[in-house]
Amino acid sequence: MKSILRAYYDAYRIALFTGMRTGEIRAFEWENIDYRNQVVHVNGTLKFEKGNHYFNDTPKTNTSQRDIPMLDGVTGLLKSIKRSHPNPKQD
Repeated sequence: MKSILRAYYDAYRIALFTGMRTGEIRAFEWENIDYRNQVVHVNGTLKFEKGNHYFNDTPKTNTSQRDIPMLDGVTGLLKSIKRSHPNPKQD
């Protein structure tokens, strides 16, 4: 239960500091972060369809595909979250 609450807390912090929408956060991948240029690339959204089916989709409008500047503290926040959530795809 504690790990589920932590995941919600982390998602909330990402939304608060970046302005990303919920579907954009659900579609977020670590490869979307450009630490050198200090931006988060938003290029997709994860949508829910009846029958418990999730699928990746493009944002509603062209302006929804964007680069969000990482404000002070966001870089550290994202690195901290990545350290605390090991990638389940790794062997």
